[in-house]
Amino acid sequence: MKKNYFCLIFLFVISLVSCSDELRELESNKSITNLKSNMNEEEEEEGGGGSGSGGGSSWPDYFYVHRGDASKNLYYAYSNNGVNYLTGQVGLGAQSSEGPAGVIFNNKMFVYYRGNGSSNIFVAYKSSPTAIWGGNTWINNDSRTNKELSALVHDNKVFVGHMGESNGALYLNYSTNGTSFIQTQALSTGNNVRQFAMASDGDRIYLFWTKSTDVFLSRVSYTWSDDPTNPNSWETNIVTDIETPNNMDIRAINGLSATILNGKIHLVWAMEIDDQQPPAIPAPPTRYIQWGVLDNRGDGQLSIVKSYLTRETKRRPGITNDGINKLIISFTGNSTDRVNTIHIRSTDGVEIQNAGETGGEAKVGGVFSFKR
Repeated sequence: MKKNYFCLIFLFVISLVSCSDELRELESNKSITNLKSNMNEEEEEEGGGGSGSGGGSSWPDYFYVHRGDASKNLYYAYSNNGVNYLTGQVGLGAQSSEGPAGVIFNNKMFVYYRGNGSSNIFVAYKSSPTAIWGGNTWINNDSRTNKELSALVHDNKVFVGHMGESNGALYLNYSTNGTSFIQTQALSTGNNVRQFAMASDGDRIYLFWTKSTDVFLSRVSYTWSDDPTNPNSWETNIVTDIETPNNMDIRAINGLSATILNGKIHLVWAMEIDDQQPPAIPAPPTRYIQWGVLDNRGDGQLSIVKSYLTRETKRRPGITNDGINKLIISFTGNSTDRVNTIHIRSTDGVEIQNAGETGGEAKVGGVFSFKR
């Protein structure tokens, strides 16, 4: 009996030792797994893969950037649905006296801006929403401006557009990595650019602008190129003075933006009524958003125009799209300067959602919208 008792005790002790070894092995494997997971997360945060304007899944779909309060800080906002936005400040002390622009390229967000107290163009970037900022460096030694910027991704390159510092010409800068750029001139000084916007349909880049000599009316002209790195490739038969279906010139006095969806060019601009127009009863607001569509390349007349009289703004509105049938417009309120966002149907401009205030104050330069 005692012999059997001691045998049972011996077997029990052996079992405990075996279980302890298994537990230690499990804990060791778990630590290795966690370490590998952390290393993978750090690698994703540092670099990330992908190409074009998209890449991995760390970034949401919709973005806008703007200059903020009197401190001239820069801010960005991002959202998965174009309604609920998270916001943050562009780091490394990035500041500007004008409006910035941004893109998602190779799974990184790049923000381009004119320096504060400097006419040089800078870039700041980050590889995920939680990564730290890098950059805050010049894009090259040549590019200088006193105005807001525009940017887009086209043909696996980033293009940044800007007006010349003093000559009124429009320049493009292109890069294969988002940080180091080559400058080329797109429009001569004879065009005297005041406001401008860019858009890509995948095959070509379009440039839209108003002339500084046409401040009172701010009529819109445009051209395009299927080889935008070549300064001699731009269509010389420039379309001037885009009209509404009623043969009235559109007037982008306070800025414009563009996007292309389903082969159609969508423009949004900040309209302002001057006191020399015939008075209307009841009097409409003096500043508000308008949207219009060019059905085909080379058209000089919009197929549809819609005014949003309750969406008052005095600065550049931003526009992007969902790739299907919806346009997302972000703009500064006329009185509060806080960023508001609305969604409209791309076929007829009917407002289908009001996201309300989605960001902080946007000062000079208005809002620049883009997507992943």
